[in-house]
Amino acid sequence: MSKDIYRSRLSKSLSERARKYLSSIKEDAEFFNEEIQTQIAHVAMLQRIGIFEKEEAKRIVDALMAISKEELISSTFEDIHEFIEAKLIEKLGEVAMKIQTGRSRNDQVATITRLKLKNLLLKSLEAEIKFVKDLLDRAEKDIECLIIYRTHRRDAQVANLSHYWLAFVDSSMRNLERIIEAYHRCDLSPLGASACGGSLIPLDREFTKEMLGFSGLIENSLDAVTTRDFILDSLHALTCIMVDLSRMAEDLIYWTDMKILDIDDSHASTSSLMPHKKNPDVLEMIKARAKEVISGYGTVSNILSSLPSGYNRELQRVKAIVIEKTKLAIESIEMMAEVVHLIKYDKNKAEEAILRSESIATDIAEYLVLNTKIPFREIHKGVANIFRELSNKKEIMDRISSYFKIESLEKLEPKLLLSLRKSLGSPNPSEIKRMLSDRKDKIVYFEDFLEKHKKVVKEVT
Repeated sequence: MSKDIYRSRLSKSLSERARKYLSSIKEDAEFFNEEIQTQIAHVAMLQRIGIFEKEEAKRIVDALMAISKEELISSTFEDIHEFIEAKLIEKLGEVAMKIQTGRSRNDQVATITRLKLKNLLLKSLEAEIKFVKDLLDRAEKDIECLIIYRTHRRDAQVANLSHYWLAFVDSSMRNLERIIEAYHRCDLSPLGASACGGSLIPLDREFTKEMLGFSGLIENSLDAVTTRDFILDSLHALTCIMVDLSRMAEDLIYWTDMKILDIDDSHASTSSLMPHKKNPDVLEMIKARAKEVISGYGTVSNILSSLPSGYNRELQRVKAIVIEKTKLAIESIEMMAEVVHLIKYDKNKAEEAILRSESIATDIAEYLVLNTKIPFREIHKGVANIFRELSNKKEIMDRISSYFKIESLEKLEPKLLLSLRKSLGSPNPSEIKRMLSDRKDKIVYFEDFLEKHKKVVKEVT
């Protein structure tokens, strides 16, 4: 089977070193199903406009269906497009030589990248939806679980674990919106744009768009083969997700170090030497994976920013990077969902930490604002001085009561203070319950979108 069907202009074959260096066969195996889909759609369209007879088209489609992924992987071709065309010519002879009519590898590769990425975006959407639902489950259970929020890596305010999970629910819902936006940008067909400037052949681009399940066309032929902004949109959405997962991993590692939380043994590793160690390796790996996805966004941006319009070979690396990083992100989302589902809270350790902490100070200051006529700045200064001078919690409360001439503050335990917080979106249990109900309603939209578009993809494949 000839490997040089595209090299008519050149007098020599690629050197073996050059072929290996340029070959995308390994990466192209990821796109095998999408390539076959695209080939079949193009053949059906060529039959529709009279390039193929019905029987010819059927023979080609049958031959396409008979080509195996294993044959591709074991081949020594430069790319999947050359392999499939050469394979068809070997099987069918002259009739297969018509298959590239009106089509370039340029619009082919743009099409298969969009098809593959659409599918992976739906998988990332599905993983992120499940993650949100796991967070909502934990938020419902953990209303009584007190923790300490930090700013500047120092104790700040007492909250509850439910409020923490809900913060990531809200951030994850924005990420779900970003995935959907990326999906819409990806869901446009470039097939029929040809090399860059369209074709004399009366290609029916609407027909292939419908066959491949795209919702629209990327109309301008130069834009269709050039643009990879849909990849940047996708990587941006995934980068935002991975930033969230990395931040959460950092928080959970801290709280496990404080013994307030305990990750499940199935998500921990041990030391080869130190018998006492229980290491949060899964969380550490999520942080590392986040850097990999983030670097992927930077790499693709750098590649794209140096390219002129039209297809350029650098784009071969772009499609490989986005697939790799999307899969990493999906695995990381699924892993964090599993960690969250099984992580345990230690009430005693949390109460010990709160007792040692000065994180009640802000609530005390605001309580004084509401129950005295003293200006906030004066209260702030007085409370700060008392906390600086004393460390015993009872002594602090007594001194504050005496200094500000107010009844004993000892009743102001953290749980009570949470229930006294009035601001919208605070960790007040009543606010937690309101937010839980609201977010459960909102997640339905994303579930409906997922099911609708999974059905479209399934119908096409």
